[in-house]
Amino acid sequence: MQKVEICFRRPEDITEFVDIMNQYEYDIDLKSGKNIVDAKSLLGVIAISKADGVELVIHSDDCAELLEKIQGYARSRKIA
Repeated sequence: MQKVEICFRRPEDITEFVDIMNQYEYDIDLKSGKNIVDAKSLLGVIAISKADGVELVIHSDDCAELLEKIQGYARSRKIA
């Protein structure tokens, strides 16, 4: 499992981000506090995008390609 703090700077970032998430088979969530949404859901990502401390939780250890693609959205990375 990998965790990455995420930041969206422009509204277009959200749709691009969801498009990237949907390229992968494994489960990927966005979490802020007690709120968790599916990172592959456009409405879910929109709903959580303005929250503080949004963290991407990738439920796979084989995610190097995904981590590379989302560097523009990442603030920091943790291995869980």
